[in-house]
Amino acid sequence: MMYSFGNAAAPTTRVTQYFDIAENVGIYHDGWVAATTPLTGQGMIAGSHSSDLEDRHWELYHITEDYSEAVDLADKEPKKLRELQDLFWVEAARNHVLPIHRETFIKRDEHARGTEEFHLLSRRGAGPRGGDAVFQNHSFEIAATVDIPQSGADGMLITQGGRFGGFGLYLLNGKLVYHYNFFNMAQSEVVFAGSDPGRQACADGQLQI
Repeated sequence: MMYSFGNAAAPTTRVTQYFDIAENVGIYHDGWVAATTPLTGQGMIAGSHSSDLEDRHWELYHITEDYSEAVDLADKEPKKLRELQDLFWVEAARNHVLPIHRETFIKRDEHARGTEEFHLLSRRGAGPRGGDAVFQNHSFEIAATVDIPQSGADGMLITQGGRFGGFGLYLLNGKLVYHYNFFNMAQSEVVFAGSDPGRQACADGQLQI
């Protein structure tokens, strides 16, 4: 980008750029962008969508004239779309990324395979996905001992996942909450009251879950 700092009117030197993440792909070339429609909801679940990119819906935009990608020209410009699709495979091969990985958001992590018990230390931050417990498609139990000051406490105890799916176990307004996000298609939440067996406050400021 440095060439543009001294001359705002300088013609662009960006000609072609290839994209690929979690089987969502795209290609930019000479003012045009072609890309597959990102997977959402049910489409993120393993086995629920085709791994053949030719079967995926592609969009086409002329960003030289439509920088915000507001007008999809895929139906009006099929030849241009095919041209960019073919270029995508050329760039994918040139960048040594073939075959396109069929990575899904439900996937057993190899590093954690066979491990049935995990001990997490106090104040642990974010960890690598491959080294954490695998909760997907398993029954599981969480046991925690938490120090709570006399004034009370709010905050996350353990969480895995993010906006696309996962769970969180946390304290909110003095109550224990378990929240589960199923790919933004369903949100489930269990709030344990103070007298519930799932949340037992102890005299020494300990909380057993």
